[in-house]
Amino acid sequence: MPQPVDAYVYSDIFGAGEWLKFQVGTIPKGYNYAVVLHKGSYVKRARLITKGQVPTLYRSNIGSEDQYLKYDKKNFGPRNSINPFSNNGV
Repeated sequence: MPQPVDAYVYSDIFGAGEWLKFQVGTIPKGYNYAVVLHKGSYVKRARLITKGQVPTLYRSNIGSEDQYLKYDKKNFGPRNSINPFSNNGV
């Protein structure tokens, strides 16, 4: 049964990325992270992984396993790629 996911997907080690909605299968205990193959908002594949499988360079960007941050337009702005050159303070 597909499980809906709404998560911030990092594109690089500096924290750039975007909020994406996608589906995964059953989420086994401890598999709270995913590697996502996508182009823009289209997600082709997602593989669930454990925190220990997250590449070391990305670990400083992610929260703890028990911390889930929901998308909030007021706090995160529009649902698209973050532009570091924009004037929105991000």
